[in-house]
Amino acid sequence: MPSFPSPFGSDGGDLFDGYDEFVAENLPDPGRFLEGHDVLAGADHLAFHRLTRDCFEERTVYDMTFDYNLTRLNLDTRHGSAGFRYAVDRVRAAPMHNQSEAVNDRLAELEATYTETGDITDETAEAAGVESNPTGQRGGASAGSRSTDAPF
Repeated sequence: MPSFPSPFGSDGGDLFDGYDEFVAENLPDPGRFLEGHDVLAGADHLAFHRLTRDCFEERTVYDMTFDYNLTRLNLDTRHGSAGFRYAVDRVRAAPMHNQSEAVNDRLAELEATYTETGDITDETAEAAGVESNPTGQRGGASAGSRSTDAPF
C-alpha cells in the first residue's frame, strides 16, 4: 500500500529491528492465550511473521498513526509490550477485541469440528454467526443505503 506522510512516523531506521532479526526482549510476553502451547521463537517466529506481514499487506492492514503495516509493530523497539506472538495449534481473540467471547466460542467449535472430521466446510465457516459491526446487530441507521457487495 502506498504510504503518505504521518506527523508521528518516519523511516526510523534505528528504531526498528530487522525483519530477519528475532529480538525476544523487544516482543510482548506471550500472554494467557498462548500458555501451555509451543510459542514460536527464532527462525520459526520470523517465518510466520513474514507470512503474516504478506497477508496484512495484501489486506492493507496498516497503522495509520505510524504509517506502517501493522506487523511492523513487532519490530518497533518503542513498543515492547505491543505486537504479535505466535504459537503452534492455537488462535484466539484477546478479550479487548469486539465480540471476543463470541469469536472465541466459534473458533473452539471450528477447532472441535476440524479435530473430529479433519475438515471445515464452507457452510460450517459461513455459519459462524459473529457479526462484523460494533453493535452486533445487522444493519443500522445507514444500512439500507449500503450495497451488500461493498468491500468494507
